[in-house]
Amino acid sequence: MRWISVSSLLVLSCGCNSMTGYINNSAGTAFYKQGNLAMARDEFSRAIANSPENADYFHNLATVQSKLGEIAEAEQNYRRALDIDPAHQPSYHNLAVLLNSQGRHGEADLLLTNWAQAQPYNQAAQIEVAWQKREMGDTAAAEQALMEAIRINPNSALASAHLGQLYQDQGQPDRALAMYKRSLRRRWYQPEVQSRIASLKRKHPELSGDPVLAMIGPTAGDPAPVMAGGAMPMQGTFASTSPWTTQYAATPIPTAPRMAASPIPSAGGIVSAEAIPPQSYVPEPAAVPGADPAHGDDETASDLPEVEAY
Repeated sequence: MRWISVSSLLVLSCGCNSMTGYINNSAGTAFYKQGNLAMARDEFSRAIANSPENADYFHNLATVQSKLGEIAEAEQNYRRALDIDPAHQPSYHNLAVLLNSQGRHGEADLLLTNWAQAQPYNQAAQIEVAWQKREMGDTAAAEQALMEAIRINPNSALASAHLGQLYQDQGQPDRALAMYKRSLRRRWYQPEVQSRIASLKRKHPELSGDPVLAMIGPTAGDPAPVMAGGAMPMQGTFASTSPWTTQYAATPIPTAPRMAASPIPSAGGIVSAEAIPPQSYVPEPAAVPGADPAHGDDETASDLPEVEAY
């Protein structure tokens, strides 16, 4: 008779529970897409029971609860997700959206500002701060936060695209165009950013020439590499959730409100828990049709079900 140690049984048990939690989360995501929120909530609750240390599952449950009007429960579960993962951008974004919807703008601002101060190396936090500041009408603070995001990561396509949007809305087409082009150098395949450039050139023919792109110091990696035949490489994306935000690895679902005319989705949605790269949370373009922007593997700023966990 072959003996199996207790520790081995525990490992097998944990592995089994983890897989079951994954299956529950996948089922919950499917129900969410179908609009069956009650069943989605049940499946996400089961996923948490099987994998209580998975921040994505708490985030997904909170997202469904928010749509069902279970606001207190949703807030609690977003905060539990952040207790598990203090860098979980989708939860920061959607919790801020939830607080804003209740008129608790100061709390939302403090939530994101504290995150940025606790993780000064995290560009996602700065992008979220910029989103919140803009929601509150403080465009100067939003610009400052985006400049800081670019300082942290000069190759951030997302931050550059957001900064371009900010300049465009402020009536500074030349600076907006420079930032949009800078963003495209970082991540070529961004249809919405390309659309904004075309729109700017139509409205401002004098900008048809290439503007100066060195607005925020040297741009590492310029120009973008060219593939055989002159085609530009299309950077891959992983699925996830955030406000102007980042991307995860799963099929996201848009839920949180977006900024008017925002090229980058706010955040809201369901995230899958598969291999989520660190500091990379952003909604999948297909999940947010009509959204205006810039997601990259190294970015963060998301949009859950109407979240690619930024």
